[in-house]
Amino acid sequence: METLSPPVPFRFQSLASGSSGNCYLLQAGTDTVLIDCGIGIRQITAACNNWGANDRNLTAVVITHEHGDHVRSLDAIRRRGAPILATHGTANALRLGSDHYTRLVHLEPRQIGGLEIVPVPTSHDAAEPTGILIRVANVTIGIITDLGEVNDQVTELAQMCDLLVLESNHDRDMLRMGPYPAHLKRRVAGKHGHLSNDQAAGLIGEIVTASAGPSEIWLGHLSATNNTPTVALETTVSRLRKGNLMVPVTVLPRGGVGPTWSGSVPRHRQLQLMAEM
Repeated sequence: METLSPPVPFRFQSLASGSSGNCYLLQAGTDTVLIDCGIGIRQITAACNNWGANDRNLTAVVITHEHGDHVRSLDAIRRRGAPILATHGTANALRLGSDHYTRLVHLEPRQIGGLEIVPVPTSHDAAEPTGILIRVANVTIGIITDLGEVNDQVTELAQMCDLLVLESNHDRDMLRMGPYPAHLKRRVAGKHGHLSNDQAAGLIGEIVTASAGPSEIWLGHLSATNNTPTVALETTVSRLRKGNLMVPVTVLPRGGVGPTWSGSVPRHRQLQLMAEM
């Protein structure tokens, strides 16, 4: 009889999620990976040290797109010698030479140490933006932010996730009545902008069923001006309640460290709706 290897222990954490900075840290076995590096290098160093890791010995840094809130510490990370992964369009926008990064191709799995990365095409006003699916220890983590619309492909891939980090950027009424100039309102609300609360809730309501879909959801990339954690959370929770669905929902802090995830109770074993602030 074949002996099965035990699952690799892992942990995943949001270090920041919002327009002022985005960064996620994943540790699995001996691999330590950053997804985006849009916060200060000292914050990244402190987070790595807290997990007994070394930011000078990262397995990889995955960049979703070239906007400043996702690449603030990229130069410092590169000086530390970390391997950079990005799409061709993102690398060009960041002026990375072909020998300075490993190319990600949408929907083509890429092995990084003991992890598998699958880039997901997204609709955003960047050169070649991507969401990220990470397969580790028999679970899938999805980071799908910075997109203005949801299509069938995004829906299908989001449904495969055990943990889904999904953008819930703005409340439509707050954006419409808020202080942004008209051109910026159009950009945020457009198909190459950011997901609204109701768009995020609509996707969640479509992919979560009584026995399938993500086991846990983190709402991220909230606008500081056009949203609040309470409004974002209530929009999604209300949509779930309408379907009598049960799944934990957490709103990620915009400028600070969020929760740590190391796996969820299987969907069919969940007994109550959990909504955490």
